Amino acid sequence: MLKKNKLRLGVATTAALAACALAFTAMPAYADPTGFKTLSGVGSDTIQDVLNGLGSQIPAIGSYDAVNPSTQVGGDSIVTKLSGNSYIRPNGSGQGVQALSDSIESGTHKWNGVDVTGQIDFARASGFQGSAGTDLAYIPFAVDAVTYAVNAGSDWARNIPLGAAGGSTTSLTLYNVYHCTKTTYGDSDGNTVTIHPLVPQSGSGTAKFWASTLGFSDTALPSCVKRVNTDSTPVGIEEHNGTTIDDAGDIVPFSIAQYIAQGNHASIAQAFGTTVNERRGNVVLGSIGGQPALREVGTTTVMNPSFPVTRSVFNVVSTSRITGSDPIVATFVGAGSAVCSQTALIQKFGFQTVANCGDTTLQGAFTQ
Repeated sequence: MLKKNKLRLGVATTAALAACALAFTAMPAYADPTGFKTLSGVGSDTIQDVLNGLGSQIPAIGSYDAVNPSTQVGGDSIVTKLSGNSYIRPNGSGQGVQALSDSIESGTHKWNGVDVTGQIDFARASGFQGSAGTDLAYIPFAVDAVTYAVNAGSDWARNIPLGAAGGSTTSLTLYNVYHCTKTTYGDSDGNTVTIHPLVPQSGSGTAKFWASTLGFSDTALPSCVKRVNTDSTPVGIEEHNGTTIDDAGDIVPFSIAQYIAQGNHASIAQAFGTTVNERRGNVVLGSIGGQPALREVGTTTVMNPSFPVTRSVFNVVSTSRITGSDPIVATFVGAGSAVCSQTALIQKFGFQTVANCGDTTLQGAFTQ
């Protein structure tokens, strides 16, 4: 069984060799800003690394990872402003936008019991998190795509249709897998493998997006869909972290841009002094409907521009700050903003650039 062979050669081995090579060069420190920056941001795992890269080129940006960058465990506390309160690190898009809302609302609401007024300037979000309103501007800067990941040592199909309601409930489609009607597959040894559909932690923008794509609720998961793996001591599923995907039946959504950025971690460290934590483990990305997740352009791995499951990613700010001389304007607003000018960097982190970068027309209400 696969669980008896968790140390199979694969991405993890490649990462270890790369780490050994880099040990003889100057290694950048793991994420989280050194000192306090003009603009402090929290939230999405998906875009935390590209924001760290942008922060290396744009001095105003101070972006704090979704989990502790050294331990890769969430729930620790951070301080984002000089003389500010210490508060629990927001983990994921939903928590990031909620913490930003609490920061703007002048003490009316507290983030996990802590007054964070004025301590968060932007939230990273891998999708729209709110409801109709004009409190917050969702400013796009790139496009990501999401596919499924499975353990490389499994016999999972590497090309699965998206599927939809109304189709055969016994067909191998992602819709059926996540609606619990397709619960097994046969491996090459003739064994029946139980399928384990997984999604990341509550508040994850990727989990919300995957649920919306496949037509289920992220707040009331189907009975077979779990946020922990099947180890004897279950481990929580964090976004774009394949190290816990160690069973032949495991399947989980995975950002294609994150997969590319983690593969580029050595060259990113050399180019920008920014550490991307290589945490793919031994997973591989699947194709959806015949479209592969990745393409090779010369010697460069890029996101397949024809991939069918895509989403915009955003920096979320208070709408009251998107005019005048506020540093948010120069940093995020408009095609000529500091962020939108960094097209090569954005692509290096695996994302596609967008024509509406810096647009402020998508707005929403505060979240709680």
